[in-house]
Amino acid sequence: VRSVDGPFMGRFADLDPQENTVALHGIDENTVEALWLLDLRRAVVSRLTASTASNQRPIWSADGKNIAFYSNRAGAYDIYSRPAATAGAEELLVQSPYPKAADAFSPDGKFLLYTEDHPETNGDIWHLPLTGDRKPVPYIKSRFDELWPRFSRVPDARGRHWFVYLSNRTGAFEVYLRPFLPG
Repeated sequence: VRSVDGPFMGRFADLDPQENTVALHGIDENTVEALWLLDLRRAVVSRLTASTASNQRPIWSADGKNIAFYSNRAGAYDIYSRPAATAGAEELLVQSPYPKAADAFSPDGKFLLYTEDHPETNGDIWHLPLTGDRKPVPYIKSRFDELWPRFSRVPDARGRHWFVYLSNRTGAFEVYLRPFLPG
């Protein structure tokens, strides 16, 4: 066990697919919510985002080349992506009037699952195709909260990936599992 000092209070850590670097959300000495990278081999911390807006909950792409996160730099929390290398332009992936959070990339890198908090339907799970028209599609939308989807890393015998999520459809939050069948 090793501890690494950093200029932040870190949380929401996500380990890259090669298990060499941790991306995390941290609050710096000026109370700015930023994204940071922790190189586990060298025990070095570097800042990934420079914006004074809130940047939160980073997640690694399946190939480890990009990091998705949400930020309120344009008002509502929208979803952005940027190269994991500290140099590179950020890209706006999803924008709407409602707060959103990036949750999980599909293992094949073709989709991003995210949660949108809508005033009428609460937390809904959407998916964003990362190729083609890249138009967001509601995946699970109900009057209940559906939150924090995570993909299985290994496909089942039929080649399908499954995802797990939380929902309060019974009155209490419970865990649900379902196949990911976009389209």
